[in-house]
Amino acid sequence: MKCLFLLLVLLATVLSSSPPVMSKKCKKDVKRYGKCLKAGFESSLGCDSGEGTMKGRKLKTCTKREKKAAACGHTCVPPPPPPPPRSWKKSPGKYLGGYSSGTAKYASLETAQAECLMRSDCGGITYETYSNQFTLRQGVDLKDSPSNEVSWMSVLECLASGDSAGANYRGTTAVTVSGNKCQNWDSQSPNEHSRTAGNYPDAGLED
Repeated sequence: MKCLFLLLVLLATVLSSSPPVMSKKCKKDVKRYGKCLKAGFESSLGCDSGEGTMKGRKLKTCTKREKKAAACGHTCVPPPPPPPPRSWKKSPGKYLGGYSSGTAKYASLETAQAECLMRSDCGGITYETYSNQFTLRQGVDLKDSPSNEVSWMSVLECLASGDSAGANYRGTTAVTVSGNKCQNWDSQSPNEHSRTAGNYPDAGLED
């Protein structure tokens, strides 16, 4: 009896975790809706469709078919794209100052990185050689470590260390780690600004 109960629990768990299977009626409704789209019906479910020129009885019929397809969970809207992967720059022999608030020490780098990305006061991660822990740090300026610690920072390639606004960068890197094009100091697109060579002649902003 006990084995039967465990088997039923296991079966219920498997069924609840499986994706819902569309019924034959729903499959038929979705197929009919697809025919409406090919005939020029304008979709409100994000599907490729016509320009809404369908009228009269056909329009009413296809509108009903769309409602039935929607009730079956049918949609053509793609899921949002995943966020771009974050790159972490490793700096051996460096440390970042100040612990982040809350729990700041973790046994694995992956866990520390995930926690750091969720905190507004985390500037990076420093591996403490004396505690064997990956620690979340508030600081954003890398400093020489007398104990040979190692630090990681999630920063854009266009930015200098500790320079979240990019004000100190004077290099040739043209693309960020996520693939975005960097904006030149002499450009006003896509972001308008007043930090031009004309306004700051001694700042080295010439292209």
